[in-house]
Amino acid sequence: MLQNQILKEEATKLLDKNDNLNEVVSELSTYYVHIKKASEKTQELNEYLTNPDEALEEKIKKNNKKSEEEKKFF
Repeated sequence: MLQNQILKEEATKLLDKNDNLNEVVSELSTYYVHIKKASEKTQELNEYLTNPDEALEEKIKKNNKKSEEEKKFF
């Protein structure tokens, strides 16, 4: 009888610990998803930085020319 009582108590303790570990794993999974998304965005930004967009460069050049012309006018 005493042995059964001790086993029930220990089983209850282990179930509580298991619930706590499940919460930790769930939280870590959430962080993992956020980190993975951030990593993907970082890679995307890195690609933009290493491979400049030609259309964007043309717009920048046009804007620079306009600002230079405005400076010459005044």
